[in-house]
Amino acid sequence: MILGRSYAFLEANLLDIFNRLNLV
Repeated sequence: MILGRSYAFLEANLLDIFNRLNLV
């Protein structure tokens, strides 16, 4: 369960970074 939450958290961060790169 903890690993699942951590993975989802990392995935959300990757999507956020990707969105920022797209804005640039």
